[in-house]
Amino acid sequence: DLARACSPQQLEQFQKIEMSARQLLDLLNGLVNSAVADAGNLSVLEEPINLIATLQEIFAFYRTAAEERGLNFEAGLAADLPATMVTDPVKFRQIVRNLIDSAMISTEEGGVQVVVKRGKGMLEIIAKERGVGVAVKSDRNLCQSSSPGSEFLASEVRGGIGLTVVKEFSDLLKGHVHVQSRPGEGSEFTVCLPCE
Repeated sequence: DLARACSPQQLEQFQKIEMSARQLLDLLNGLVNSAVADAGNLSVLEEPINLIATLQEIFAFYRTAAEERGLNFEAGLAADLPATMVTDPVKFRQIVRNLIDSAMISTEEGGVQVVVKRGKGMLEIIAKERGVGVAVKSDRNLCQSSSPGSEFLASEVRGGIGLTVVKEFSDLLKGHVHVQSRPGEGSEFTVCLPCE
């Protein structure tokens, strides 16, 4: 039994390694799915997931990543969230991961706040950061793979690719993405996904 054979510190390190391996696998799956989506051949798998456990696992990873960068990471789950949710497990994790990635990459100080709550038939995932922000003229095209603001996103926000994945996968899951941002003040990324 690994828990008995290792010290608490060693066990914690093994758990971090396992979590990182899962995140890497999700990332690779996301890249493959994104490429397939560009070809128009991506299918959607619908099955129940443990919503709370899935979110908490993702948050644990980013909490550690934020600490290593000297950033604050706050995550809140509404009390009325359903225990399970029918969705595509891989795409759901990719959406949440890329949403948080985009927020974290866009800020060099302060922190990131993530809130997950339930709307009317929708699950709302909101990631806020206080970083460089996005020019208003680029905001409407923020989640498109080719947009007039793509050069700005690549050099300043550096979250353009991740947000493209968020947009593509949200569309596949019949959801939508909304972005509010002001240069120098930060950004708020919101994803709404069906949740009956």
